[in-house]
Amino acid sequence: MTKVNMAREPQTAPKNYQQEPRTLNARAVELPLPPVASDAFLGGDMKMPPRSPPEPPMVRYWRAYSDCMSNKGY
Repeated sequence: MTKVNMAREPQTAPKNYQQEPRTLNARAVELPLPPVASDAFLGGDMKMPPRSPPEPPMVRYWRAYSDCMSNKGY
């Protein structure tokens, strides 16, 4: 059998309850940041160099294997 805890007092505000007025904190609208000087100088068309290709998974595996075995003294 499940027990239900009943509230002893009503959870709603009484009908004659006056809600206190809320004040809103108005913030000024923030302006966007100015462009970085180098971007403005280069016209914003700066590209990153190409990434190097990832190493094959087996190269990583055998490097980790040799490191582990070297640490164990083999």
